[in-house]
Amino acid sequence: MTRSDATVPEEHDVKPLVTTRSAKNVAYITLANPPVNALTVDLRRSLLSSLQLAQDDPSVTVICLRGQGAGFSVGFDVKELATLPEGQLEAAPTLSDLCAAIETSPKPVVAALHGTVFEAGLALALAAHYRVCGPKARFAAPEVTFGMIPGGGVTQRLPRLTGPNVALELLLSGKSIFGQQAQQVGLVDHVVDMRTPKGVASFCAKIQQTDRPAPRSCDVTTGLADGAGFMAEINRRRAKVPRHHASPARLIIDCVEAAVLLPFEAGLFREEAARVEMLGAPHVKAMRYANYAERRAVRPVDFDPQPAQPIQSIGIAGTSNMAVGLAMIALDRGFSVVLFGSDANQVALAQSKVTRSYDQAAQMGQVSEAEKNERLGRFLGSDGLRSLSACDLVIEASTGSVERRAQILSRIEEFVDKEALLATIGDHGFTRIAQDLSHSDRFLGLHFFAPVQAVRLVELVRPENLSQRAFASAYAAMRTLGKAPITVPAQDGLIANTLQAAIWDAVDVMLLLGVSPSQIDTAMENYGFATGPCAQMDALGLAHLSGVAPTVLVAEGRLGRGGSGGFYSYSLSQSDAIRGDDSAAIAILDPIREGAGIDRVFMSDSEICDRIVLAQANAGAKALQTGAASRPIDIDAVMLMGKGYPRWHGGPMMAADIMTPLVVQKKLRQFSLEAPDIWEPVQLWAELIKNGDLLENLNDF
Repeated sequence: MTRSDATVPEEHDVKPLVTTRSAKNVAYITLANPPVNALTVDLRRSLLSSLQLAQDDPSVTVICLRGQGAGFSVGFDVKELATLPEGQLEAAPTLSDLCAAIETSPKPVVAALHGTVFEAGLALALAAHYRVCGPKARFAAPEVTFGMIPGGGVTQRLPRLTGPNVALELLLSGKSIFGQQAQQVGLVDHVVDMRTPKGVASFCAKIQQTDRPAPRSCDVTTGLADGAGFMAEINRRRAKVPRHHASPARLIIDCVEAAVLLPFEAGLFREEAARVEMLGAPHVKAMRYANYAERRAVRPVDFDPQPAQPIQSIGIAGTSNMAVGLAMIALDRGFSVVLFGSDANQVALAQSKVTRSYDQAAQMGQVSEAEKNERLGRFLGSDGLRSLSACDLVIEASTGSVERRAQILSRIEEFVDKEALLATIGDHGFTRIAQDLSHSDRFLGLHFFAPVQAVRLVELVRPENLSQRAFASAYAAMRTLGKAPITVPAQDGLIANTLQAAIWDAVDVMLLLGVSPSQIDTAMENYGFATGPCAQMDALGLAHLSGVAPTVLVAEGRLGRGGSGGFYSYSLSQSDAIRGDDSAAIAILDPIREGAGIDRVFMSDSEICDRIVLAQANAGAKALQTGAASRPIDIDAVMLMGKGYPRWHGGPMMAADIMTPLVVQKKLRQFSLEAPDIWEPVQLWAELIKNGDLLENLNDF
């Protein structure tokens, strides 16, 4: 076989989705569906045909699967899946059909992997008899982030190769691993140089010289050898599954358990049944939307990246933990960093934190000594404003008032270049700060979230007179820092804290109606939040909050998680404060309610969730009306990434869409009888109902 195209195009300008080329008795079958080699139904048909042709060709002794372009394959075409009839996983030939054809091939199949090997692409790779990859190849099973179960036998083959620990970590986190680690855990056989064809060709030649039968992943027992250890890991992971039934983690664990308990074919059947079960779950659309929202919201409307100026040096005015964290992120990403503080002692302390962190990283092998020294060589701490003069971007990261922030930035402006960007990490006072600046067209906000080194989100605040060049430059710098910048107008509170305030307000009303802190928290934790709102307020410190309930508790000496407790009493362990009961807080709040003549209201957990979710959705709708937010998708992405909103609900705006605007309006009107300032439905709901529309349709996609 010299060369064949599995699909012959009718038009000359249509390229085949799969190509085959033979060299030295090896059939190189290439996925050619740029840019990501999505496994569309047409590509699957072509691939199945190409496999059959290679298997039937007597001159071929080894088959090699590979991908064209930047990666092997990211998996299914999501848009194509969305067009399938309800209840159908995929059109024929299915992923399972392809994997079976690969694994049962009478001729050895080598998967030569580079770039992204995700989802269905990973399934194809696991079905091959051998796997080689480049060092930068990335392997992941991200289906869990969509509310889906991996298909094509991934839940059965992966634990056979790697054991339960690695398999469950990949399947439950959706995170990726690179080539060398993939080899270490048994996912691939060899790491080769994929920049030239020699490495793959050499590996295929070795396969041609062996008389051993090609190893099939379904027959591998390496990862199943320790049955007791396997089940212990299953039980450990199962105990950590979120309590909300919508999480796909429970079914993924069940499928991996089937790998050790059931024959391979029965395990495949269990996996397919789990996929069908999740496909019909109501939250799947929300999780797909959540995944898309996080990627789409970082692309501003009508964005032109061309005028961006390069940012090489970042100044940070402040010595707080946030400032130190920002400094280390910038150093890790190749920037020069100047950390400025007016107090020399505080600057020295911040410097020592940075140095100590890198020393620890070097001791743990996370960076080499050379890397540590190189990064510290780009770091300067100073108590002199002149040290910021060469910075391209200066971020004011103090903890002071708006007036104090304005003073700091006004002084900094005197020393930096006229093209340098000035930013504040605050969430309000943008107009006031701009008044003191001579060049307010280069002033913006960068609202980071704690812990800054763990949370990717940053609200990139865009004042009306911010120049396009300054905006593009700041956006590019945030992307280089590894952040997910979501552009928001310069309105006090921004998106995250405005909707967070709506939660606090709703909780305050419910507490005054006699609902206990523990019931509120239990309801919201069952909804999917990691921590309920009352426990969150305790962790923040009640003195920072302005609600009636926090104010009353503070007056009684209950300040939060430290000291004498807040909404809850706490006992101290070696590493944390353990949450106790809420009886002390109830004893303080009940007399306040009774003195105001408020009868106790008994609420179901579902009503508690509705009140809090719709308080956020109503605040989000108001932000859309007033221009404080540009798109519903921006609001949802901010809450998902910045405030831990449960992915299987998609965010507060998607949750409202699922509920439907008509139901939202009806419930808001009911709740508004107690607090119209929180729940009185804004006009947007009526407009959506009138037009038979949803919030999702207000997005620009």
